[in-house]
Amino acid sequence: MSYTISMDRAGRIVIPKPVRERIGADGAIRFGLDLVLGRIELTPLPEPNRASKIVEKDGMWVAAATGKEFSAAEALRKDRDDREDMLTRNVPTGESDG
Repeated sequence: MSYTISMDRAGRIVIPKPVRERIGADGAIRFGLDLVLGRIELTPLPEPNRASKIVEKDGMWVAAATGKEFSAAEALRKDRDDREDMLTRNVPTGESDG
């Protein structure tokens, strides 16, 4: 996924809805901010009041049930389509305008 976003004078940015949905940010969320090789890296922080999305069960770490319907095949298809869109954006088609 690739987006262009803006920052207002107060330093606020809006994270696009598809990104928020992908990381499971369904409300107010805190992020850690790091500067990495001249880039800003945001990492969602665990909330002490919120149930963890990853839990230990029978000695294994698993994704906690959310009660929401989920299709792994659809998630993979969407991820593949997003990557294909990103890679093919602004690629010349070889067709001429004449």
